Amino acid sequence: MKRLTDEECRRILTTLDAIAAESASGEIEPAASDEDIHTFIERHLIERLGDVGGKLRAGRSRNDQAANDLKLYLREEAKVVSQELLTLTDALMGQASSHLNTPAPEFTHLQAAQPIVFGHQLMAHAQGLFRNLDGACG
Repeated sequence: MKRLTDEECRRILTTLDAIAAESASGEIEPAASDEDIHTFIERHLIERLGDVGGKLRAGRSRNDQAANDLKLYLREEAKVVSQELLTLTDALMGQASSHLNTPAPEFTHLQAAQPIVFGHQLMAHAQGLFRNLDGACG
């Protein structure tokens, strides 16, 4: 099968947007004969675009499509989680600045150690979250 031309790609993307909007509004729904979301989308693409609509799958198996769906979903969810972690680190930094002179006990290997400033302990947690975000995004 040949690669998609720029025009075919544009037509497919435009039609996919229309299918998504119509599905979200309830104008179209999966039929009993649709095996899954991929069959539903492919059916509508072929109905609207003919042979061009059948090029979307490009020989990929349902398992490949499901794995790709999961990857795309998790990519979007990771953005949400990352934003929430940034909100949490902002809160930790705000609290840390409020506790610049608040003493707190430090522990090492579950044993009491030297006293520290509570703000530093809060910043240690914020730093760990930043490090995790950097590793996830970098």
